[in-house]
Amino acid sequence: MKALLLVGHGTRDDVGNDEFVALTERVTARLDTRDGELRVSRCFLELRAPLIKAAAQVQLDAGCRAIYLSVYVLFAAGHLKHDIPGALHTLAARYGDVSFYIGPPAGNAEELLQAAALRVQDVLFYHPAYVDAPVLFVVRGSSDQAAWEDVRRASRALSDRLSRPVLPCSIVGVGPRLKDVLRSTRNAAILLPYLLFTGFVLREIQAVCLDAKREGRLLVCADPLGRHPLVEDFFYHQANQRANFMKYAIE
Repeated sequence: MKALLLVGHGTRDDVGNDEFVALTERVTARLDTRDGELRVSRCFLELRAPLIKAAAQVQLDAGCRAIYLSVYVLFAAGHLKHDIPGALHTLAARYGDVSFYIGPPAGNAEELLQAAALRVQDVLFYHPAYVDAPVLFVVRGSSDQAAWEDVRRASRALSDRLSRPVLPCSIVGVGPRLKDVLRSTRNAAILLPYLLFTGFVLREIQAVCLDAKREGRLLVCADPLGRHPLVEDFFYHQANQRANFMKYAIE
C-alpha cells in the first residue's frame, strides 16, 4: 500500500491555509483511490498541524511501505532541500523497509507558467492602458542562489510567452528587491505575485504597490496563481503519475 502526502508550507494566515486545503480537496477528488492501495492526506511544513512527520507516521501505522510527498512549493530552496529531508530522517532510519519519495517544485512547470501568463492577460483585458508595461515577477525569495536562478529561468520563460519584459524580484533573500525594481521602472508596471496562496507575502506586495500608487505610479497587481485551474491540473497530474519524484536516502 502507498501513501501520498500533499504538503503545504503552512501559514498563520487562515485564508492562505484554507486555499491550500481547498486545492488539495479538489486534487484528491480527482484521484482514483477506490481500490484502497493509495491513501491520501495533507500536512504542513510548519505553523499548522499535522506536520510531515506526524502525517507520515499515520500512514506507516496503516501499513504503507511507500510514501510520496507532493510538495506545494514553487522553488527548491531550504524547505525542499533541508526541512523535508530533516523531517523524514528519523522515520527513514526507523523503517528500513519503507521508501520515501519527494516531488519536484512547481515553479517552472508548464501549467504554472501558462497560468501566470493568463493572469497577466487578464490584467491587460481589464486595464488596456498597460499594454506596453513590463511585468514585475515577484517571489517571496530565499537565501538560496540556485533557487534564485530557477526564478530567473521562470521569468525568462514567461517573458518569451508574453513578448514583453519580465523583471524578477523578491521580498527577501537574494535577487533585487521589489521596491528597488519599482524605482528603476519609470512608467506603468504590472505586478505579478508568483505565489500559490494568499498570505503575508501577498499583503506585503500589495502594500508596496499601494504606497507606490500614492506616489503617482501607474501600477496594477495581478492575482496569485493558486485558484487557477491549471495549477490544480499540475498538482493532480503530479499526484496521479508520481513521475520525477526523488527517492530519499539517508546521508
